[in-house]
Amino acid sequence: NATQNVALGEAIGNISFSSSDADAVFSVEGLPAGLTAVQNGSTYTISGTATAAGEFTYTVTATVDGLSDSKTGKITVNEPVTYSVTFKDYDGTVLKQQTGILAGGFATAPIAPTRTGYTFAGWDKSYSNVTEDLIVTATYTINTYTVKFFDKDNNQIGATQTVNYGGNATAPTAPAVTGYTFAGWDKSYSNVTEDLVVTATYTINTYTVTFKNWNGDVLKTQSVAYGSAATEPTVPARAGFTFTGWDADFSYVTGDVVATATFSTNAYSVTFKDWNGDVLKSQNVAYGNSATAPATPTRTGYTFAGWDKSYSNVTEDLVVTATYTINTYTVKFFDKDNNQIGTTQTVNYGGNATAPTAPAVTGCTFAGWDKAFSNVTEDLVVTATYTINTYTVKFFDKDNNQIGATQTVNYGGDATAPAAPVVTGYTFASWDKSYSNVTEDLIVTATYTINTYTVTFKNWNGDVLSTQTVDYGAGATEPTVPAREGYEFIGWDKTFNNVMSDMIIIAQYEELSTPVAPSITVPDNATQTVALNENIEDITFEVDNTNADISVTGLPDGVTYEQIGNTVVISGKPTESGTFTYVVTAEADGLASTKESVIIVEEQPENPTSVDETALSYSWKQTQNSVALEGVNVKIMTLYSESGARIKTVRGSNEINTSELVYGSRFIVVAVVEGKSNPIANKFIK
Repeated sequence: NATQNVALGEAIGNISFSSSDADAVFSVEGLPAGLTAVQNGSTYTISGTATAAGEFTYTVTATVDGLSDSKTGKITVNEPVTYSVTFKDYDGTVLKQQTGILAGGFATAPIAPTRTGYTFAGWDKSYSNVTEDLIVTATYTINTYTVKFFDKDNNQIGATQTVNYGGNATAPTAPAVTGYTFAGWDKSYSNVTEDLVVTATYTINTYTVTFKNWNGDVLKTQSVAYGSAATEPTVPARAGFTFTGWDADFSYVTGDVVATATFSTNAYSVTFKDWNGDVLKSQNVAYGNSATAPATPTRTGYTFAGWDKSYSNVTEDLVVTATYTINTYTVKFFDKDNNQIGTTQTVNYGGNATAPTAPAVTGCTFAGWDKAFSNVTEDLVVTATYTINTYTVKFFDKDNNQIGATQTVNYGGDATAPAAPVVTGYTFASWDKSYSNVTEDLIVTATYTINTYTVTFKNWNGDVLSTQTVDYGAGATEPTVPAREGYEFIGWDKTFNNVMSDMIIIAQYEELSTPVAPSITVPDNATQTVALNENIEDITFEVDNTNADISVTGLPDGVTYEQIGNTVVISGKPTESGTFTYVVTAEADGLASTKESVIIVEEQPENPTSVDETALSYSWKQTQNSVALEGVNVKIMTLYSESGARIKTVRGSNEINTSELVYGSRFIVVAVVEGKSNPIANKFIK
């Protein structure tokens, strides 16, 4: 493909030149602007998009040790043929004009235009695969709308009408409504531009309602809407009479109405009651007459004083209540020695006297007064009473547990101490306070002194390491234990955190064990054969000692190892061919173990610079996602892109998968077969 013919702005197909000498240096002259050349090893590739039209003859030169070889090629860049496409609206307005469209290309339509009352329906012709200048015009369909007529109760009148944009609907006859007059439709239905709901409107009829008093005086005149209620006025009071209502109904007006107030003659009740609400007498009295009082009532502790209101010339209902004046009595207070306390009090019948403060008496408690002085019904003399004070005395041990029963002691008396309990690890000392001549409640607690003990720490050979004096129940402090060769200190022969007696504590030891070398487990894939620059399968060795240091020597370049805990993982891509014996070493506690394995790295086949035509005598088979070479035993099969980049290699298989390539890709397959010194190659298109 050294000679190519392309349009201006179109990328050329990559052109690759190669040399049999890996040290060759390439150069090129005569390329059109926009194209570049790149050397990759012994391959020289020209690519890009020309930015100028014309015929360009170029020369590629390969130079080694002062000797050169040149090849020529030709690239023709043609000016493109273009067209214009103009988009217009229904009225000829230009919406968009697009120029420079290549033959067979397509235009890009503008945003769909809008037209009031119409819906955009598309363009009048196609603007893809353009082969001439075009004028493309927008097309529309007229919009239609629905118009519905409804009565005042929201019932539809007649059928729904369909009206074109700007057209007029036809109104039906509005139905008659009792008590109302038709006033028209609530909106216009000519020049329709949207869906409409048109409702009949009405004005309500009104009537006159006149309210009159019993003597014919007009109290109120009111205009009332059909079916509504009139509002009654306030009726003036009429002495000796009660308003009873109106002689005509005005709650649902359907015509003019005259309503006259009606009255009944009044009668009143008079009830005589005692002070506590008991009814003494009840009677009915005509308007302006007088009631008759009952016999004079009596009340204990009180004297009758009369009635609370007049009951002559009755003009309303009355409750007449008896009134009284309350009786009074004297109350005097005395102390225990019969001396009056404070002044004499005057108290109403059934009332309460107010007690003075009783005088304090040493060793005694005021117990109250010798009689009640509430609800007084007679003259009283009231005397203070007292009781001698007593106090509680409780004895407790050191753990706050009560010893014996609680004792009750009179003011100035003595309590009796119980025997103090014996407490392990302690000696009784005394009681914490005096319990004779008691003048208050007491809590008396036993006190003790704590016992102490000797704790002696000894080494395995009887040497004394430490001697300590320790309180009962406390812990001793362990000393530092000297090192003992060949042994490890593991603790003491008994605990000493809760000392309750003299103790001797002996250090305990355990004889140290002899270390062993770590063991290495060899995985199944420790020995591998791989292609040069191909990733090996990760190899993981495991060691039985988690403290071991693991190292690997003898690996090919490009392959490394990493220790993870008690394992080592070998991975990478070899960059040199050959047979490599590697050694895994694990070391712990000064002892080491080793394991050997082999990695074989084979050379990759080269991508040929031209197709071996003798391969046509073999049977190549291409499917959608694979290529196979039939009739030979394939040792290595490699997939290359059209530019010569290796994609992948398989070994020992006559078939290679091409699923990673996109449709239309050009590629080369190279196979190394048994019985043939040179590789077999062929070109393919997916």
